[in-house]
Parts: sequence; structure tokens; C-alpha cells
Amino acid sequence: MSWSEEINSQANQLQIAELQRLVERLNSENSRLNNENETLNHENQQLLNQLKVLNVLQSQLDKQSKLLATWEPIITANTTANDDLETELQDLQTTYADLQTAYIDLQNKLNS
Repeated sequence: MSWSEEINSQANQLQIAELQRLVERLNSENSRLNNENETLNHENQQLLNQLKVLNVLQSQLDKQSKLLATWEPIITANTTANDDLETELQDLQTTYADLQTAYIDLQNKLNS
């Protein structure tokens, strides 16, 4: 083998070794990226599951909001009626207290 053939052979061996290192590095990087992808896929699945739960909760909240809208006028009417009844009760209590006072005054006059 001539010196130029030997140099070419050594150069080829160096290139092959360099290519092998590059392939190993690429394989390692590919493995790392696959692991990261797997992790991201797992996290994505968890997020999708949480989104499903949120959608169910949003649906329940919407139903509750509709129910509240149905009951709100009734509650408001009952509250107003209750306020009116409380006002009437206070008036009756005042009248009762006045009548009681008048009754006691009459009793005192009768007893004197």
C-alpha cells in the first residue's frame, strides 16, 4: 500500500469513527427527546383530564345558575313579603303595648 493509500485509509477510519460518535450522540439525543416527549404526553393527558373535570363543573355551574335565576324572583318576593309582615308585626306589637298600657290604666282607675 502506498503512503497516499494509507493516508486515505486512515482518513476514512477517522471519518467512520467520527460518524459513529455522531450517530451515538444523535441516538442519545433522540432518546432524551423521546423521554421528554413521553413526559409531555403524560402531562398533556393529565391536563386533558382536568379539562374534562372543569367542563363537567362548568356544566353543573350553568345548571345552578339557571336554577338560581328561577328561584331569585321567588326569594325576592318572599323577602319583600317577609319585610312587610315584619312591619305589620311591629305595628301590632306597638298597638298591643298601647292597649296593655291602657288596660293597666283602666284597671288602676277601677281599683282606686
